[in-house]
Amino acid sequence: MIAELIFVSFMMASHQPSCYVQGLVYGTVTDSEADALLVMPTECPITYVRYERLIVLRSPSWVVEIVIPKTGGWLILHYLWGHEEVSIGAKQHLVTYYPRKIALYESP
Repeated sequence: MIAELIFVSFMMASHQPSCYVQGLVYGTVTDSEADALLVMPTECPITYVRYERLIVLRSPSWVVEIVIPKTGGWLILHYLWGHEEVSIGAKQHLVTYYPRKIALYESP
């Protein structure tokens, strides 16, 4: 029930349908060699950071985490902000999302 409420509020707070994240990710077995080159529209208040295989997208209200698959080579990534799936290569993957401010803690 709580997961559904978080998802509904995530979708409602994601009122920027033009925030379409796209780019390339490099999947490899070695975590330190994984890479990501992402592009976001300038009107979207989203930034991203990559921690080895994890891509963290942040807006003022939400955090979305995308895991780069271990498949080899460069793959095309497409993600529409507010959705629970990302397209990497020819496959759909679930994302992890949560409010940026959880109680008194703000995620980095």
